Amino acid sequence: MWGGPAGAEILQGRRVTNGYFQILGSKPSQGRLFLPEEYRENGEPVAVLSYGAWLRAFGSDPGIVGKEVSFNGRVHTVVGVMSPDFRTLYGDKIDLWVPVFWRDQNRQGRYFFVIGRLNKSVDIQAA
Repeated sequence: MWGGPAGAEILQGRRVTNGYFQILGSKPSQGRLFLPEEYRENGEPVAVLSYGAWLRAFGSDPGIVGKEVSFNGRVHTVVGVMSPDFRTLYGDKIDLWVPVFWRDQNRQGRYFFVIGRLNKSVDIQAA
């Protein structure tokens, strides 16, 4: 939940692992994507916004990158805004992404979706 100037609004978010945006071939329209150190256990709490959320919830604020915003009671620094043509898998309407720290105990969880990209030099039969 985001508490913005127009009141509280529910934003849909996803935690993503290192390489998520890169494997989808995505680049932000503003700012940057997550740095490797932001995926560490005590990494800085940062967020990347969808273009739609930037327009709707943040009023197209041209200075949003670097600002602190509070989601679910935790303050995150906005480091980027995705391009308007970025599409998530499965057509999900996602408003923001935050990095997730991978722990060994997370391996038992049933809430991770895995994606990958087939190397151009490997055909589907070999994969």
